[in-house]
Amino acid sequence: MRLKQTLIALALLSVVMLISMGNIAFAQTTGQSAPDYRGLWIALAVGIPAIAGGFAVATTGSSAISALTEKPEISGTVIIIVALAEGIAIYGLLVAILLIFVG
Repeated sequence: MRLKQTLIALALLSVVMLISMGNIAFAQTTGQSAPDYRGLWIALAVGIPAIAGGFAVATTGSSAISALTEKPEISGTVIIIVALAEGIAIYGLLVAILLIFVG
């Protein structure tokens, strides 16, 4: 099951890369403007880390709850670990903001 999910993710990534390679073909011709895929890249910069962050928080959160039931004194460490997992989505948001204002 894990291999199937990995293959689907790689297939989707390759399709997105092939779509974005249309800019190369337009760069070689004159008189035509290249399609703008900036919105697609911004959406991917937010969407992929949000999904990964959600998965990471779900995994670490469930492990944290079971660890806290056995050893309540590690609550500070558990909060830090779950916060690091949430940081993935925040980094994706920062990249999207940079793409909007700089790119």
